[in-house]
Amino acid sequence: MVRRHRRRAGLDAQWPARTSPGEQWGGRGISGGQWQRLALSRIHLRGAGIWILDEPTSAIDAEAEQEIFAELYANRADRITLVVTHRAWTLRQMDRIYVFDDGRVVESGTYTELLRRRGRFADLFAQQAEGDLAALSAEPVTSGDM
Repeated sequence: MVRRHRRRAGLDAQWPARTSPGEQWGGRGISGGQWQRLALSRIHLRGAGIWILDEPTSAIDAEAEQEIFAELYANRADRITLVVTHRAWTLRQMDRIYVFDDGRVVESGTYTELLRRRGRFADLFAQQAEGDLAALSAEPVTSGDM
């Protein structure tokens, strides 16, 4: 069972089975993204009915982030999952999204509904997309520039 949860969180490829994370406990130093994967693995193992995830993939690369959110979505049937994030695209498959502004709910709906409303959520999405598009239109980095 532990191996299945390690695999779900993407840990099998990174650590041998008996790795002790955290230098403070006499183990191996690990990155912020690895700590996040470990935390996600632990919540799978615990089997709680409610998961509250605050920026659960902020230190994880985009490809792994997509895999983790796909896993969360695929295994959501038996629990309530509350995800707090500033990355609009990570919420695509969520059943319901609540948008907060200044501590108050200002919008709620599905991903598509919120984009079509062209409200606060759509503004946040557009700002994030503009940043991505600006990076794409910038001068390419060559190996000599690194």
